Amino acid sequence: MPISKEKKKLYPKNWKEIRATIIGRADDSCELCGIRNNMLVWRYRFNQARWNVDKGLAELYPTTFKSPIKSVLTIAHINQDPTDNRDYNLLALCQRCHNKIDMPYRVDNRKKGKE
Repeated sequence: MPISKEKKKLYPKNWKEIRATIIGRADDSCELCGIRNNMLVWRYRFNQARWNVDKGLAELYPTTFKSPIKSVLTIAHINQDPTDNRDYNLLALCQRCHNKIDMPYRVDNRKKGKE
């Protein structure tokens, strides 16, 4: 997830090391859906919330799937506090799962006029 300049200031200087530790703990996979880091996935055209990792199926039904995208693991703060970098507050998540986790907070922040 892109981090705003303002929020980036809240992250510790050793963030890259923390990130590597969490990705390693997760065995280079999303801790919710299990998809591997940097794996190509095909999104369903009519259901953005689902994707398929089977290239053969995507080739058989090209009108059902969009072009492949590369899954990239990100680190999510469960409590939404970028200063709380304890291991149990951090999850290695693909973009899709990270968005699912963050969506209620984004909606709430928009209602409150933040972000």
